[in-house]
Amino acid sequence: MKKSVPKVLIVFTERRSETSTWFGGFVKRLQKRPGLEGIDMSHVALEDLIFEIKDNTATIFDVRTETYVDDYTWVYFKRWMSMPNEAAALAVFLRARGIPFADDLVIHKNDGSKLVSQFRFWANDIPVADTMHTSAHHTKYALERTAIEYPMVIKDANGQKGNLNFLANNREEALRIIDQHPDVMFLIQNYIDNAFDYRIQVYGGKAVVGVRRVGMKGSHLNNESAGGESSFIPFDEIPKGVLELSEAAAAAVGLQVSGVDVLPNIDESKHVILEANQGSQIVTGDTSGGQVAIIDEFNAYIARMAKTRIKKNKLLPGNKKSIVGIHEIVDLPDLGVFGAHAKVDTGAYRCSIHATDIDVINRAGKDYLCFSIPTVAHKGIVDKLMRHEVSDFRIVPVRKSIIHTEQRYIIDTKLRISGRNITATFSLTNRGSMRYPILIGRKVLSGRFLVNSSFSLKG
Repeated sequence: MKKSVPKVLIVFTERRSETSTWFGGFVKRLQKRPGLEGIDMSHVALEDLIFEIKDNTATIFDVRTETYVDDYTWVYFKRWMSMPNEAAALAVFLRARGIPFADDLVIHKNDGSKLVSQFRFWANDIPVADTMHTSAHHTKYALERTAIEYPMVIKDANGQKGNLNFLANNREEALRIIDQHPDVMFLIQNYIDNAFDYRIQVYGGKAVVGVRRVGMKGSHLNNESAGGESSFIPFDEIPKGVLELSEAAAAAVGLQVSGVDVLPNIDESKHVILEANQGSQIVTGDTSGGQVAIIDEFNAYIARMAKTRIKKNKLLPGNKKSIVGIHEIVDLPDLGVFGAHAKVDTGAYRCSIHATDIDVINRAGKDYLCFSIPTVAHKGIVDKLMRHEVSDFRIVPVRKSIIHTEQRYIIDTKLRISGRNITATFSLTNRGSMRYPILIGRKVLSGRFLVNSSFSLKG
């Protein structure tokens, strides 16, 4: 069997000379020194990438080399800060594909752009419209090769309230829009024929208020800011799947207070997520009764969270340890797990996470542990498995009974719990029969947290 060659990708913001230290020259200088023998190294510029999601399958294409960015074994973001949204979208893509990268800051340092949100939705198996994005000087080229069909929506990737949001019925109209706005970074999506859309308010992981929005005649936008009308809609008139999609979308982008836009097609047989907006429409807009419900529900959420904090602090006045409940919402950022519901168990020594397809492979004389874990554990439900590979792991014996001992694989990874970031030890365990795929043991709790068994962040 032919041995696979490790492939490394170095990421820069812009394309420069192949001899420049800020582009191809950086790679050449590294290769002049020993240690990289047998490793295939490439480099790419963020401004040369075309990001595309078609039929809920994501691809990233490099215009310079005319190749896809999808088969590397490690990626290093060297220069990226001037294009943080494109860098974060690439990082989300890599993590979903199980490709490790450095540094973790890349995936978090963005302004919550539409591009990053679309890739976070895709990574969490949340349906979205067909989407394409690239830098302004490659938009025409991208239009020539995209699989997105007309009519298409062409909108400012960083726009708000329907500004710079256009409908193009054919290639000529699309090119005219782009020519008129040569410096705008556009997000291009297929237009989905519809009669209305939903704005669902999600507070603390729970959908609480629904608004129905109908666009002005002759407009492809349903936004009130674009002349649309909105009205409060009772929950029993909203399909359950719409509410679940909204909650999953808010969790995917890490928003506890969000207005999620859900678009049904004309016969309401399919729904896609358009956006998950931060704190949307809480005290603005006229929703004919919906506005009152939005404010009331938000006030109830504030009161609930404020009382929770008071309750936790009253337990031990002056104590510096945090209080956690029997269930907590946690992140494992290195593993692409965000907003997961975990069980806190003082009877367990170390943490554990549901993992399957665990295998050890040897590459270039070094062992790598491969395994699949859930990317989302929304309300305790495993939505999707993502493949991971780590070189830093160990095996420990775990006694299951007096006569039976089981070998467990152990890894160290970052854990975010109750506002604290910790490097925690996790065992990889098949917890498929358990309600909670993540368990937090006393090794993490000791010296840091006190457990209040009457408190729970269960959704």
